[in-house]
Amino acid sequence: MRKGLLMLLTVGLLTLLGCAGTPGKAGKSVSVKESQLTGKYGNPMSADIYIEFKDDGTFCDKFGSRSACGKYVRDGNHVTLILESGTSFDFVVEGNALVTKEGGRYTKQ
Repeated sequence: MRKGLLMLLTVGLLTLLGCAGTPGKAGKSVSVKESQLTGKYGNPMSADIYIEFKDDGTFCDKFGSRSACGKYVRDGNHVTLILESGTSFDFVVEGNALVTKEGGRYTKQ
């Protein structure tokens, strides 16, 4: 049951990331310090969809009534979220936003 729920959450996350908005303009990526990355990044489609980064290298995300947590790794302007299941998602930092390769955008709140 738990594996099924985790798989459903992962599929939901991929779907939302792929449909999270229109692709952003090719903005200049900036180097982000750890303290600048921490905080809450919201999806413009819904206030119930967000990712919150903590100082200790962990994150939690919320998708309506579902949530998941894990660790994040930052390498320059690239951020990788790693769920407890081992599934990972990549983002690029563009100004005050995190952008997926599909063009989904999460803006720092």
